[in-house]
Formats: sequence, C-alpha cells, structure tokens
Amino acid sequence: MENEKIAEVPTSNDHDLTHHHSHGLHHDHIAAEALGGHTGDLPDGYYRSLSFIGTVIATCLAQISGYLGWVLPANTLMLINAAIGPSPNIIWVSISWTAAFAVGFTLVGRLSDIFGRRWFFIASSVLGLVGNIIGASAQSINMLIATNSINGLAAAGQLSFHVILGELVPNSLRGPVNAFVLSTSVPFAVFGPPVARAFYENTALQWRWCYILGVIVNSLAVLLYFFFY
Repeated sequence: MENEKIAEVPTSNDHDLTHHHSHGLHHDHIAAEALGGHTGDLPDGYYRSLSFIGTVIATCLAQISGYLGWVLPANTLMLINAAIGPSPNIIWVSISWTAAFAVGFTLVGRLSDIFGRRWFFIASSVLGLVGNIIGASAQSINMLIATNSINGLAAAGQLSFHVILGELVPNSLRGPVNAFVLSTSVPFAVFGPPVARAFYENTALQWRWCYILGVIVNSLAVLLYFFFY
C-alpha cells in the first residue's frame, strides 16, 4: 500500500557490531568483551611473552593429565586387579572417574566465575596431583576407586581449557589455538592402550607409571599456572 512505510535498515558500522536490531521490538546489547577483541589491540610481543607461552603450555599439560587419569588406568584394569586384588569392585575404578567428571563438569563454569579462573584451574591441577599420588601408592582397589574419583573431578576443570584460551586470544584465533592445545593430548588420548601396556611390560613399577606420569605432568602444570597465568 502507498501509505506503508518501510523501516530503513542502517548500514553496518562498529556500533552495530554490539547490538542486535529486531525491527523495533528490542535491542540486545552484546558486551564488547564477548566479541573477543582484535589482534591489533594486543600489546607488541604479546604472543611471545612468558605469561602467554607459559599459560598455554600449562593448559596443554593440564588437559593431558585429564586424559592420563582415565585412559591409561582404564586399559590396564585386569592387570591392576591381578596385582593388588582381586576385587569384584574393579569396575568401579573406571566408573568413578566418569561419575565424578560428570558432576564436576556441571560446576566448572559457575565456580570459576565465583572464585576466579586462575585459582580454580590451579586447584584443578593440584587435585589431579593429589589423586595421582594416591594412585601411584595404592595398595588396594578401593584406593584406586578413590583415586579415580579425585582425578575425575580434577579432569572436569582440566578439560575445560577452552575457558582459559577464550580469555587469552581474540575470537578469530580461538579455533586454531584450541585445536593446537587439544592436539597435544593425542599421544595419550589416542595411543593410551599401547602406552599403558608398555609401562607394564618394560618398567619395574609397571602399572603404577600410569599414575606416576600423572604426578609429573600435574606438578609441571601447577608450577606453570602459578607463575605465568
């Protein structure tokens, strides 16, 4: 009809990037921080700084530990049961990790909002360190069930590494950086069974190395997080 007026759609500009126009119904404001900023806004040498490099390495080690606490022990359960069992509860060694991880994963986001990312992720790796120490010295299947419950809770934080990386790099680089960090876990997440079997067949401490390796990796992650994150 001739009397109808068609609303003009404003051309895109920097201001429009933070608002969603819905033809007069309402305007949703998007915080500039949610857009991730731009690489050009970062200080010179940011990606070469010790803080950035140290935090990324810590994140790699932490998420590697998250996989170590599950993949390696899960592939040597029968050997472990023969060594310190036998116990009909051996199946709970793997179930306890999954259950604890599920509970912890639902709490990660909110708790890290309350207590802060830095100390929350440091605490996750400290928890993983404690769990692996218990596992490395375990003398019963029940101790391993407790170990994997602790490791599952720790992994909920450690495998939420994208939360940290999302605050370190702009949106345009989050995909590549997340992919790089995730790729560092491939030797253990993918090749965990042969690694665990190699420990059992070629070391004096056999399956305990599945947890000793976790102690080493978690210790390094805690130190790097503390000094660089």
